[in-house]
Amino acid sequence: MARLKSQSEQYITLHQHDYQRMLENTIMLEALKMAGIESMPIYQAMLHIIENEHVDVHIDPVSRRYH
Repeated sequence: MARLKSQSEQYITLHQHDYQRMLENTIMLEALKMAGIESMPIYQAMLHIIENEHVDVHIDPVSRRYH
């Protein structure tokens, strides 16, 4: 879970397992890029979704039942 310390400081706090998962995902993505995934339609679709803001990222959970 991430949280802002204050509005003036834009740092977030991550649990150790979340940070480790983020690093693993980054390494996997970089390996896939080296393997040539950037030319595949699934990668292009993912970029389109992210660039056109089809996905909202919330700092706080939308509902408690999704914790």
